[in-house]
Amino acid sequence: MYIVEEKIGKIKAILLTAAKTRDVVSYSTIYRIFDGFFEKEAATNHAVIWHTFEHACGELANPKSAIYGALLSKKDTGLPSVGFFDVFRSIRRNEYDTITGGKGIESNRIPLDNMQAIVNVERLRVYEHAMQIDNYL
Repeated sequence: MYIVEEKIGKIKAILLTAAKTRDVVSYSTIYRIFDGFFEKEAATNHAVIWHTFEHACGELANPKSAIYGALLSKKDTGLPSVGFFDVFRSIRRNEYDTITGGKGIESNRIPLDNMQAIVNVERLRVYEHAMQIDNYL
């Protein structure tokens, strides 16, 4: 999948600034980084945006240490989309099962209070990780 290399630094700076200030990042903030770069409505370009985002997150931290995608915040819930929960479930299965009651709940069926608990745990991990980084890149 194509990565927009020239956008990586901006994404990392936004994520790191948010993490160091214990804040979140709206989806529209990430989309604005790509304003004028290509037609964002095209499904292929949408995939490129999020592949680039994931690459930037991976440059900030190995997801086993901190999943920077936890900082994303949808307008309606303040939570990231289901993709974050898929990553969390894959990387932190024991923690996922503890929070969700060990019922093998699929990421797209997690109750809202469990989603919030997962996000709270991971955002704290991201905030702590960011404090160990000396500069804003």
